[in-house]
Amino acid sequence: MTATATLTMLTAVAAIAHPHFNKTVTAKLPSGVDATITYNTTPANEIRATEAAVGTFVTPRRPTLKLSGEIKAGAVTVPAGEYTIGVIKNSE
Repeated sequence: MTATATLTMLTAVAAIAHPHFNKTVTAKLPSGVDATITYNTTPANEIRATEAAVGTFVTPRRPTLKLSGEIKAGAVTVPAGEYTIGVIKNSE
């Protein structure tokens, strides 16, 4: 096997095995606002979820939502801007 073929195979294996990839998804909402979610893929971490205290805001790898304009849903209005996506642990 040549050195080039070996290097190519090792690179492919490393790329497949690497669990973290940066992703960005953008959707144009019916109102014309662009909603962009940027995140990094990550495997589930049940130990971290178990260790988080109740009431704690948890944001694995800090995903974000960016809105190009304000959006409304019923009585709720979310201004344009960038927001961190996460969860709040509410029980054990």
